[in-house]
Formats: sequence, structure tokens, C-alpha cells
Amino acid sequence: MGVKSNLFRLKITVALGVIVNSVVLALGAIAPSASQILIDNNNSSDVGLRLTFRNAQDYTNCLENVLQLYQKYQNPAEFTGLLNRNKCIIDVAQVYESAGLPQCVALALIKEADIFATTRLRPPMFPARGIRARVAENFGYPYEVDEGDEEMLMLRQQATISCQ
Repeated sequence: MGVKSNLFRLKITVALGVIVNSVVLALGAIAPSASQILIDNNNSSDVGLRLTFRNAQDYTNCLENVLQLYQKYQNPAEFTGLLNRNKCIIDVAQVYESAGLPQCVALALIKEADIFATTRLRPPMFPARGIRARVAENFGYPYEVDEGDEEMLMLRQQATISCQ
């Protein structure tokens, strides 16, 4: 009798697991993933980064793409195309590659990527220093790792930002 009751409990546990997984998958299909950050670009279409990076190089490449699209918005004649196109930027590039990425949208994407990299990943991750410097210079955005860094502080103070 003990073996049959244990077998019954095991079957119930497996059945509940299947049900829970089905519900989770169904909800995932309805609601956007927590790692898919959506940005309203005022064109009635939502676009966001695919926050799938798991290492600093992929994170850096993602932000490099964001910066390139922002620079195209600033200086369209100098844009030669995305150099390191990756999964992170696919949706954003489809919407903004022709006209460039406005400053406020770029800043929102940078902030969301930073939040993802520092709160959802362990250990927390930061992009390469060169990218952080360009972000500081263009957007005045501070990365936690640069706290107390005088050079980064000076770059952030030079930024002209028209959105918050």
C-alpha cells in the first residue's frame, strides 16, 4: 500500500507540474517577457531591445548599436550602417535604422539595459568603459561602476539632454 500511495503522489506531482508549466507558457505568450523592454516611439508601434545578453561583450555590442543609431539621428550623412548588429537590436533597427534613434528613446533603452544587467544578472554586468564614456558624454547617464570617477563625471556634465 505504501508504494502505491507514493506512486500516486508522484503522478499527482508530475500532473501539477505539467499544469503549472502550461499556465506559465500560456501567460508568457500573452504578456511580454520581463526581458523584452518595450518603448513607445509615438508611431503607434512598440519596439524594444531583446535583452538576451549574458556577457559583457554582447552587452557592449548591444549598446554600440544603440549609440550608432542615435548618432545617425544626429548626423545622418555620417552613418555607414550597424557594424555589430546583434539579436539585442533587431527590433529597434527595423524601426529606426532609416531615420536614426531619437535621444529620449536611446536613453530609455540604455537605462533599461542597465537595469536588466545590474538587477537581473548575477554577477551584475557593465558595458566596456569606452561605451560607458560615450553614454556619459551623449546622455549624461551614470553607471554605478563609475561612481567617484572624475573623468566620467566631467563627461556626464558635458551632456546636453532634453528628456528625463
